[in-house]
Amino acid sequence: MKASFLPVCFILAFLQPVLAQTLSIDELKAQIDQKVSSQDEFRELLNDPDPARSIAAMELMMASGDPTLERMAREFGVFSSDPVVRRLAIEAWLKSNPVLNITYDGSVTESAYFKNFFQNTNGSVNEDKQGFTSFPVNGYDEAQDCYLFVGNKNDCAMRITDVGPSIAISKFWAPLQLGDDGYLRGQVNIYRVDEPIPIAIPVTD
Repeated sequence: MKASFLPVCFILAFLQPVLAQTLSIDELKAQIDQKVSSQDEFRELLNDPDPARSIAAMELMMASGDPTLERMAREFGVFSSDPVVRRLAIEAWLKSNPVLNITYDGSVTESAYFKNFFQNTNGSVNEDKQGFTSFPVNGYDEAQDCYLFVGNKNDCAMRITDVGPSIAISKFWAPLQLGDDGYLRGQVNIYRVDEPIPIAIPVTD
């Protein structure tokens, strides 16, 4: 059987759009420079010497819907040395309806009810007794002054007061502290577990 060959003109016509889409080194460098320059401009807005303008830039960037800008602004606020900015960053993060990825340190208890908690919350526990749950946030409830869990219209997930952020686990409220590593940490009470369980929640991830 004779091999069939496509006409050269047909092959070139097929490849032309592909070749046209290939970036040259100079074009690639220009796009990189433009992207970096744009990010630098946003960082300048965040670092504006006027605190009001800096905070406004952070809040607007976190509400922009652009994942890159949201992360940049959130990291700026979370790692700020100003407690007001840190609080506003957490509030803006909660307003974005994030997923609360919570890690529980079960090494502090021998209670069998620790594992039961994760069976009831679709979570998991590893061999080191580290538990994991994920709770999506679903908006703010003015009447209860809290951010709600998805699927539980009346169940509070978190709230922020002048004292700081707190989380509701098993109907019990527990205070949280934002660490220098971008994690909210605290100790929560779990139903029928005597010992308070340390938890950690990433804000910047």
